Amino acid sequence: FNNVRLVFAGDTNLYQSSLLNEYFKSNNLSPSSKTVFIAIFTKISAREKAFTISEEEIEKIQKLIKNSGYSIVVSFGNPYILKFFKESDILISAYDSSEVAQMAVIGCLKGEIPFKGKSPIKIP
Repeated sequence: FNNVRLVFAGDTNLYQSSLLNEYFKSNNLSPSSKTVFIAIFTKISAREKAFTISEEEIEKIQKLIKNSGYSIVVSFGNPYILKFFKESDILISAYDSSEVAQMAVIGCLKGEIPFKGKSPIKIP
């Protein structure tokens, strides 16, 4: 995770105190990096369209993905949000915004923990 740009989106109350800030800060976080890690925090809903992310945020994220050298988009919440970011190099659905879920994603990306499971939903 050297030289990665971290971007948050979604529900400010959910990501305001995210441990991702500390993790990336201690691992050479770079606002000018061509690699972007986009962490989207939303609440899980049974309804596909019940996002806590605006059209404007979706468009900004799509532009970031397009202009990055490499992109990782993680949904810490509603997995259906990922359908807007299929151009990303990596899409991950963590289904939860807890610290445990955040550390699990980091562990998987670092190769310390294998990615497990299969998405119960299809990203159209």
